[in-house]
Amino acid sequence: MTLQTAVGYQQAFGVPGERAKDTPYRVLPGLLISTADPTTNVVGRAAQVKAGATGSFPVAGDAGVNPKTMNVSCDKGAAGVFAGLIVEPKAYYSLGTQAGGSLAPTFTLPDNTVVQLATEGDWVVSLAAASNPGDVAYYNFNTGVITGAAPGAAIPANCAGPIGTIEEFVNAAASLAVLHLEPRVPSLLP
Repeated sequence: MTLQTAVGYQQAFGVPGERAKDTPYRVLPGLLISTADPTTNVVGRAAQVKAGATGSFPVAGDAGVNPKTMNVSCDKGAAGVFAGLIVEPKAYYSLGTQAGGSLAPTFTLPDNTVVQLATEGDWVVSLAAASNPGDVAYYNFNTGVITGAAPGAAIPANCAGPIGTIEEFVNAAASLAVLHLEPRVPSLLP
């Protein structure tokens, strides 16, 4: 047996959907129900409001005793409103995959899963393309995938936002990065 002779320069720092920094954060519940494609139900992607309102709201006639969770989807389309980033991957049960069996790891969640939706904080995300720190973050309204664009640049095709900024890591290709979600990002609009 030989000894290790090299150490990787940049170690993995997290998985999509995990908190990247110890900063203030806000998370709301949501019931994940895909519109057409359940394979878009992936931790670390953006979800849109499908029915109901953002956050929990009381059911009519119950005087606020029984809050109802909003329904969300990652594939709602252009008509959707940003509900939050699906976060906390360790909070969900895994059914595995069809190809790998019941113990295969996956970030894809089944429909009717109650998810945690972040609307503020610093989170690890998987970007669709190259990015730089300070880029404005948008989400694809058909898949929920996060994309960065330079400040002042046009909004990428099939995307909505802005939802925050890319905080760390210069990426020459699609990879992991830190997304700083902000409740309101008016100064970043092109």
